[in-house]
Amino acid sequence: MAILTETKLQLDKQFGAGKPANIPLGGEDLFRVREACSYPLGRYQMTVGFYDGVARYVSFAKDRLDDPHFSERDAEVCLALIAPPPLEWAALENPAVTAISEHRITLQDSRGREIEILACYRRTRPYFFAYIPAGEEAQPAQIDALMQKMNAAASLEEKVDAMAAVIRELVAQKGG
Repeated sequence: MAILTETKLQLDKQFGAGKPANIPLGGEDLFRVREACSYPLGRYQMTVGFYDGVARYVSFAKDRLDDPHFSERDAEVCLALIAPPPLEWAALENPAVTAISEHRITLQDSRGREIEILACYRRTRPYFFAYIPAGEEAQPAQIDALMQKMNAAASLEEKVDAMAAVIRELVAQKGG
């Protein structure tokens, strides 16, 4: 299971019911997050940000206050949780900045579309995070629901109203 692109229901089933959490700073605009939940996960606290019920952001913080910083092994564990093997992350090298470790992976969502995921941590910070960039669209749950409503419309007036709702949502997702 790749955490990002999964639904809140799928993650609740896998990790137990998530508790409401704060949306990450800049979440609405930068990460397209409308809701966040926290899940205890071994020695980490995992916070997942959702947009229309689909995970688009995940962060991990260590529970241990005596050793809050992330090691290479901690980063490997987090990367494997976000997108498990045999998926392979590409490390993004920046020789000028050795305190930051960045990774990128492209995977397919449940609809077969390629989604890019970026991950980053700073060796001097007590957290690790990954996200789907705002321009990337994970499962468009809202569009699917609106399309079902449009297809089920009984009258011409209902169908036109439903089509307008689909168009408005498409424009909103494109940032227009």
